[in-house]
Parts: sequence; C-alpha cells; structure tokens
Amino acid sequence: MVTVNNIEKANQITNIWNRYIYRYKFFGKQLQFTDDIRTNYFGEILTQFHDMCMVLDQRHDESASYGKRILYAIGLLQAIYVQQDLIEEIHIIFKTGVDKQILNKDENYVINRNIRNETVGHPIRKSIQRPTSLGPQKQPGKNKLLSSTLFVHDTTDRKIVYGRYHRDSNFKMEAKIHFWKDVSQRHNKFIESNLDFILKKIGILLENFGKNLIDLYQTFNIMPFNSLVTVVERRFEKILLIEYVFDPLVLNRANLHSHSHPRYQNVVGQFYKTLEDWLTEEIQSIEELIGEALREIPFHREISSSNNNNEVYNTDLYSIESRLPGEMKGCTYDLGKLVDRNHGMWEYFYTTLKSKCINQDPILNELEFLRASRLDEFEYCCSFFYIERLLKETC
Repeated sequence: MVTVNNIEKANQITNIWNRYIYRYKFFGKQLQFTDDIRTNYFGEILTQFHDMCMVLDQRHDESASYGKRILYAIGLLQAIYVQQDLIEEIHIIFKTGVDKQILNKDENYVINRNIRNETVGHPIRKSIQRPTSLGPQKQPGKNKLLSSTLFVHDTTDRKIVYGRYHRDSNFKMEAKIHFWKDVSQRHNKFIESNLDFILKKIGILLENFGKNLIDLYQTFNIMPFNSLVTVVERRFEKILLIEYVFDPLVLNRANLHSHSHPRYQNVVGQFYKTLEDWLTEEIQSIEELIGEALREIPFHREISSSNNNNEVYNTDLYSIESRLPGEMKGCTYDLGKLVDRNHGMWEYFYTTLKSKCINQDPILNELEFLRASRLDEFEYCCSFFYIERLLKETC
C-alpha cells in the first residue's frame, strides 16, 4: 500500500540520521535530542515504520473466510494508525512545528484515523460527562453511549463495510463503505506530504551543517589549537574517534610540547591532516545530498595542513607491515601487542621488537622511551604513535 517512492524517502531519512545527525553534537540543539533519542529510539521508530509497510503490502484471497477478512481489515487499519503516530513522533523529534492540532486539519489523516477508531479503536464509544454538583450532594458523571459499530460480511480485500449506530441518528443503522483504494491513496498522500516536510527540515539542517564545515575548513589552520580542539569536541566529535591519540587532553598537551620532540609534532600533524581529509570528504558528501545550495559558498580546497609544518604519515600497521624490510617482518605484530601497557607479556614483545630493529637507531631510542613511559599514559600514547610513524619511514 505504501508506495516505493515513500519507502525510499523513509530510507533517505534513515540514512541521513545514521550518517550525520546521530553522530554529531552539532545537531543536538536543533532537534528534540533527549536521552531517549540517544538510545536506539529513533531507529526503533524507523524500523516500526518499515514493518508496517510490509503489513500494508499484504493481500488475501477473495475466497478467504469472514474471520480472515476481518483480520485483514483490522491489520491494515491498525498499521495505518501506527504509521500516523510514527510520523507525528518524527515531527516532534525534528522540531518541525507540526503537531496533532495541525495533523487534524489534514483530511487524509483524519478520515482514515476515524475509520480505524470507529471499527478497531473504539467500536463502542461513550460520551464522558463530568460530575456535577447540585445542592449539598454531588451527582456522579454518567457515560452515555455515543455510537457502536459492527463489521459486515461484505468486507473484502477491496472494501471495508461496517454498520454504525450513532446517537445523532437515533441509533439507526448506517452502512459505512470505504474502498481500500481510497484509504490507500489518502494514506500515501499523508505519508508523502509529511515525509517531504521532514526532509525539507533535514535539508535545512544539513545546509547549516555544511556551512559550518566550510567555515571550519577555511579557518582550522589559523585558529588557536586549543580553540580548534574545543570546536571539534563540541560539534564534530566523531573526528576524535579516528585515532586513539585524538583525545582533547592528549592533543592539547602534545601541542604544548610540539617543539620539544617530533613525537609530539607527529600527534598534532596527524590531527591536522585527518581533520582536513575529513572536512573535505564531509563537505563533498553534503554537497551531493543537498545540491546547489552549498556550492554557492566558496570552498577553498587549496588550504592545506602543510602550512602547519607538521609532516604526517599513514600509520596503519597493516599497510606498513607489507613494505617493511625482510629483517623487520613481524614488527607490527610485536608493536601491536604493546598497545596495552599492562600486557602480561609486555617485556617479551618489547625485547622481540628491539631485536628486529638492530640497525634502526631512531626506533630503538623511541622504544627505550616507550619502556620508560609505561606509567605515563600521555607519553606512552604519543611514543607508540610515533613508533608507528618511524616504522613507516623505513618502508
């Protein structure tokens, strides 16, 4: 029942949420980003939405029993109802300003919801009267019958038929007939218009995100380093997860010592290079998503982290290993075992690694420093990261 186009729009929202919105604090204040949202709550909403699409896509044989036809009708109406509620919840999360009051002005929403409420939600409806106070005694409120409904055997896979008995018609039976084709069209119009509205809001969020990325790209190499780290930590924290040394405290401390030894320059330089690469990739990705809106903003790609005079290296251990000289094969395995300062066989792998680097004085010197720094996490991390670089230099 839900069109492929609408399912694709829901998928697009899912992908953008997973790719950008959930990952960056930047979006937090612009959304209803509660503790619930920080769990898998939004993912559950989208999964439920897709589950209901599968329910709505079910069909049954025209020769099915009356009971199965009623089951089919109840299932479709309830699935529509659930998707309506999910759409409302997504509006709340994205702060679109669309609430129940606005939704109730949309006949594509109201008609289908009323059909469901009359047949499934409240087949027997009563009007609630408040208690009254007359004289010294209070009179209890009375719930008066408002309406009741019954499915009719004419309900099929093409139409839903039920009899309604309403107070307004003196409880005379009214035959209500709704064709599934009409119900489906209304629901798809409702889904499409609301997903379009939500995607428009997402487009605004992404455009703003892209502008902030470009601002950072154009200024990151001239900003005070501690200010740069703060901006990244508060808005684009995913970058800090790329390398184990990209902890804000480690970065700022390494920057303070960057002129005293190459091991600290290496940390800072790698951060600049990683940040530049990440910004370039993210800006281009956002451009592809939102089209021309972002391309109107100057994006000066000639800015390079080389201006920071911090030479950087690819420190992926696996890519290094394949290019090491024969006598140094296995170094990356031994070094990998030294990641844990408290490894039970630390001394063994340390000695083994040293034996493979006999003619590599810079590496041997740094290994000595690494060993002396086992009780200092900052120094140990910087030294370990620098040894990775030194191994790269030998390739």
